[in-house]
Amino acid sequence: MVALFRLLHMRYFVMIVFLLSLTLRSFAQVPAQGPSDKKAQKTYQQGLESLQQHDAGVSLWYFQKADKEDGGKCLTCQEQMIQLGLSTSNWKVVENGASELALEIQE
Repeated sequence: MVALFRLLHMRYFVMIVFLLSLTLRSFAQVPAQGPSDKKAQKTYQQGLESLQQHDAGVSLWYFQKADKEDGGKCLTCQEQMIQLGLSTSNWKVVENGASELALEIQE
């Protein structure tokens, strides 16, 4: 019972952080752009291709890698991480993506 409560609590927390980050982004008018690093751009494209092939797990891995290669500054990578994490119930990825996105928007 406690584990279920924690899971539901985490889900709501992550969703609130995600919605808050989207709201902050709209107020800040941060342009949506992919990674700036060339290597990260290639990795991001591979993630998009995997996403078109409906392979969410591989896509998620590529977006995480692209964000890391871009120094944690890739907003679109972070958004993809959040969306795919929510669809696959990978809460750790969602939390990491939302945290990075919120930090980027605040800067």
